[in-house]
Amino acid sequence: MKENKWTILIGFPLTVAALTGAWYLDSLGKSFGSNVLLGIFGSGFLTLLVALVNYLTKRRETLEKFWTLGHKAARVFNKYPLDGSAEEKIEAILLINEFDFDAVGDAYAAIDFLLGDKKTRMKIGSELYVPIRDAGRTIADSAFNIIRLRRAIPGKMAVLEPYISNVDNVLIKTEVSYHKCEDGRQIEVSDICNRMMTLCHDQFNGFYWKLMYPWKKSEKEAE
Repeated sequence: MKENKWTILIGFPLTVAALTGAWYLDSLGKSFGSNVLLGIFGSGFLTLLVALVNYLTKRRETLEKFWTLGHKAARVFNKYPLDGSAEEKIEAILLINEFDFDAVGDAYAAIDFLLGDKKTRMKIGSELYVPIRDAGRTIADSAFNIIRLRRAIPGKMAVLEPYISNVDNVLIKTEVSYHKCEDGRQIEVSDICNRMMTLCHDQFNGFYWKLMYPWKKSEKEAE
């Protein structure tokens, strides 16, 4: 993606310059120099076409790779029990920590748009990559300390609870809504969900899908 982007950015002005130079030399009656520049223009134009096709292909493949790894990360986060016991949550933390979050970072780093690169990458970063990265780091920190303290202080669950709470704060989201009954009373309903699973589902099937497939409806739109 990056290589084709820079081929286009560098080759386009050179190709335009060759065409302009050929026209100028032709107007002066210097046909030899004009033909040379026309040859450069022709080869440059073909190179641009190939680079553009390759860029569009790589663009889709690169976005699809990040989409795939992001969904894998979301499914791994979803293994965390929302209302499980402390021991169940610890086992889930250790399991999630085995996931390769660096691969998600590598996939994000490979994204390099031809136009609007900074703004678009910042949106992907702030709304998708950074939350996944930070959640992965919290998991890694908690897993490290849980393993360390388990060995040093066996059987003392209380010393592990702060690290479980850190993961709870990152992965568990409680939404409160109010529903009106037929008799006019309002009842409070709490809905508990996995924060990262919800975030990835909404963002990957929202703005990110439009980047990846501009003319294709997402699962969210098809509902």
